[in-house]
Amino acid sequence: CNTNNRPKMGQSAYSKFETALVEAGTPLHQHFVAFSNPGAQCFANSVLQALFNCPEFRRRLVMLRQERIEEEQASMSKGASTSRSHKSSKPEPTLLRELEELFNSIETDKNRAVICEPKAFMRTLRKKNVLYDDKREHQDAHEMLIYLLNEIADELGKPLLTTASAASTSTSTNTSSEKPIGRKELFTSKIGPTLVHSVFQGITRTETKCEKCQTITGKNETFFDIPLDVIHGDEENKAASEATTPPPTADDAITPSPEVELEATAASAAPDTSLPPITLNDCIRSFGVTESLTGGNQFMCDTCKSLQDATRQTRITALPSVLILSLKRLKYIERLGKYVKIMRSVSFPLNLEVTLANPQFGKTSDGASTSSSSSTTTTNADTSSSSSSSSPSPPPPPTAASSSSVKKEYELFAVVIHSGVRATVGHYYTAAKIAQPDKWLLFNDNHVTCINTDWLSHYFGGSGRLKPCAYLLFYGPPLPAPPQ
Repeated sequence: CNTNNRPKMGQSAYSKFETALVEAGTPLHQHFVAFSNPGAQCFANSVLQALFNCPEFRRRLVMLRQERIEEEQASMSKGASTSRSHKSSKPEPTLLRELEELFNSIETDKNRAVICEPKAFMRTLRKKNVLYDDKREHQDAHEMLIYLLNEIADELGKPLLTTASAASTSTSTNTSSEKPIGRKELFTSKIGPTLVHSVFQGITRTETKCEKCQTITGKNETFFDIPLDVIHGDEENKAASEATTPPPTADDAITPSPEVELEATAASAAPDTSLPPITLNDCIRSFGVTESLTGGNQFMCDTCKSLQDATRQTRITALPSVLILSLKRLKYIERLGKYVKIMRSVSFPLNLEVTLANPQFGKTSDGASTSSSSSTTTTNADTSSSSSSSSPSPPPPPTAASSSSVKKEYELFAVVIHSGVRATVGHYYTAAKIAQPDKWLLFNDNHVTCINTDWLSHYFGGSGRLKPCAYLLFYGPPLPAPPQ
């Protein structure tokens, strides 16, 4: 990083960083970064860390910077006869430009262990969005991630389209009682072959069937992440009871040191019993469950010209290169009138296999389209399970990732973790996979620790004084085996 961004600190942080890299067996040519935190910046540090550890995104972003510089130099050469003031004018900082410069400075630093504060990026983020201007306010890492991806795509000049995350709160027939955590109208996606879309964009298909006339109406929507519920139905009452149990303490507002975090996590062995443990596969299965639109939530059928009982289902029809799964742990409980953190244990696999059947379309007697089903299988060293669902689904657009694929394999490479017992206070940090088998690096702001793969089970949730829970899961193409 630029030396102006380096924090003033002793050599111990760098020494511990280097020790962690050696212990993890990281390649000597590979660069790693730890972001220092001047205060209430862990939400951004954790997201930046996860994105930097996404090889495809990082490499292409640095390439995009080089292309931009070459274009600017060519433009300056052509405009050599223009006024001196025009030549010396600097472009307005953008999040895309600042992220390019930040990642490039890390990749080209003389040290492979880089500790820096992303000052220019944070300054631009707060200037672009006043929601992040209060340095004392606890922010949501998921909101920031989606905002950043959409802002970058917007800077690349693409039209708007609603994301899957925003769609659940924007439709008039929404059946969820959940209120948006933040300003979802800001977090809209775009469709087009940009860097962001080619890496993170997938497509869902939502279809609604009128129970009276049997007409099926559908809509394709793009997404940058898939939000997954961790509680369902009457489980909200249990979650509300659990949320009222732990009183706020001074520890809630403290950013734990790596040593305190690891010791507190390791000391927590007994899971909470109010909500039984579930798996990521359970969450994925619930994402595609068929819901009934009845009573006060009936569907306005264009064919019947009136409100009717209906069924609705949303399915993934095209998968991205990098799949981001967000666990909806921060939930608004109506009867409490506030957001709470869902502590439930959700185990997640190291390897994820998603199969989308090739679409086969026809017409039923009532005019509805039909297609084959899709299935999702998750596996890790200890457990494996599978689920499948079936519903009408159109073919995804030809530009969508894996529109013709039958099976896509993913490997977990980053986990953004939220530590704390409340939704409005806590601390974020990131675990990232390296090429060495069974080794991960834990990036707690500017503190880096080497952990074994099995340590990730401590972030399933459901136990511990600090309640560390996986919040964002990043799955990408399987990493190549390290050289022998």
